[in-house]
Amino acid sequence: MNFLATLRYLVFAFFIVCNAVLASVAVWNSSLVLVPGRDTRIDTYLIVVGALGLAFTFTIIFAELIRRNAFTSRVWFEVLWTSLFFLLDLGGASILAVVGTDDMCKPQVEGHHQTPQLPPAGSCTSVHVLMAFTWLCTVILLIYLVLLVILTIINRNNESVPRIWQCTVHNFPPLTSAGRSHVPVTPYLPRFSKDKMTAVVAPAPQRPNTVPSALYSLRGGLGSQYQIEHFRPPSHAPGPPVPSSPVTSPANHLHRNPSSAGSVQAAVALYPNFLSSAYVQPPPPAQTQLGQRQPINPTPPPLGDWPRADAPLRIKRKPPPPTGLAEGNPPGVSRPIGPRTRSGTANARPPPLDLSSISTTPRRRDRERHT
Repeated sequence: MNFLATLRYLVFAFFIVCNAVLASVAVWNSSLVLVPGRDTRIDTYLIVVGALGLAFTFTIIFAELIRRNAFTSRVWFEVLWTSLFFLLDLGGASILAVVGTDDMCKPQVEGHHQTPQLPPAGSCTSVHVLMAFTWLCTVILLIYLVLLVILTIINRNNESVPRIWQCTVHNFPPLTSAGRSHVPVTPYLPRFSKDKMTAVVAPAPQRPNTVPSALYSLRGGLGSQYQIEHFRPPSHAPGPPVPSSPVTSPANHLHRNPSSAGSVQAAVALYPNFLSSAYVQPPPPAQTQLGQRQPINPTPPPLGDWPRADAPLRIKRKPPPPTGLAEGNPPGVSRPIGPRTRSGTANARPPPLDLSSISTTPRRRDRERHT
């Protein structure tokens, strides 16, 4: 906690005690038997000052509990109320010191021939209590006021608190930095002694080693179980030529067809030189006649009698002999008109149709046309 805030709470405690004592003792003193010619306004004044001090102190405490950093905790407000109550207590203490003891402690004599009257019991004690607490409260407020003003003047140029009068008591700068606020803080620089300093030498550039070391020229750091074959440059004398086997050109299928013989050379030219030079031209195919056809080797059909691989070369089948149904209807005779009657034989079936003449004859004619 800040020093000024701690001191402030202590001042509040003493101020509350002093004002409570002043108000209560002043009431007790005014209730005593009145002495003829005694002025009672001093008791009324002390009662008002004590009650006002108590009310004001508790108001400040409750305001700061409800709202932190309220205006009642500002430096200017603290100086103002401290100065005000200091003057009030100083006035009350001065009046009691001048006229209070004479009225309450000394016997009063009204005439020359009358006996003096003693003051009431306890009146002198109450006056001394009032005088002690008024001066005590005055001194406490004076010390607090002087210390507050001095700290404010010292910190008026503090950079951390630019507006010192608007600063709260809780945020007031501490006493350690009060006298050093105007002195700039110098940074701490490192210092080196000469005996501990080491000479820093710039690194010299190194060229790359162009000659291989003996370690790499001998065994390369390997053991005796490894055998290294060193590089030998090849001799300039040409070696014996390696016979190259003839390469079959991918364009051989072009020679199978006589009509594509002219495009063989163009196809060979698309290959690189070393492939085209090794190309062996196949012998020309034998000349065949246009009408001559090579017989096709009969192969077993995959699906019975279909498809027919040699359909044009098959022998035409003979038509089946005519059945009795065909003989019953000779050519030139018209078909009878009327309801059809069932024949006498129940198991008579028509002969199977001959489809060989239909399937082979048109295809054979088409091929003969194209050839």
